[in-house]
Amino acid sequence: VFYCLDLLEGIEHPEFTELVKDVLLHENQQIRLNTLQRIARLEILPLTQPVLERINNEADPHVRGQALMTYADLGPDDVIGRLVPFLDDEQRDLRKGALVGILSFSPKQNEALDYLLALVRSANVDDRIIAADVMGETESDAFSGFLVELLDDQDATVVQHAVNAAGLI
Repeated sequence: VFYCLDLLEGIEHPEFTELVKDVLLHENQQIRLNTLQRIARLEILPLTQPVLERINNEADPHVRGQALMTYADLGPDDVIGRLVPFLDDEQRDLRKGALVGILSFSPKQNEALDYLLALVRSANVDDRIIAADVMGETESDAFSGFLVELLDDQDATVVQHAVNAAGLI
């Protein structure tokens, strides 16, 4: 499937968008994940609605988190309103996907910045790791002050994730 998508993308097949839309429904989690990443990378705006449908219907939290990021990358007007509710979701991948999406779309969005700062200063190691990973995935130096705090963390795993994020930024 990946080879075929790469080939169709390379030759700029006229039905590429429709074919990618069909692949979004594939039974394999990795294929759906890759397809969402491809849609974001290529900015295939006509697939905004099918990506929204993935957000609403996807069972796998990792794929659903990617769908949130992809939706934000496509940039419809309702990104913030659609993604903010996921900041409080119990699923880690959904919280992370929403936060990456919001901060990529609007790096100065106050609610997302407050949420990121709360993660950075959380007593929970997993929260601080998520914060570092989010900053790395946004690849924006806008959060470098937060990253400095994580580079000074007492937990070696948090520092490692912060170092990785710094490398991506």
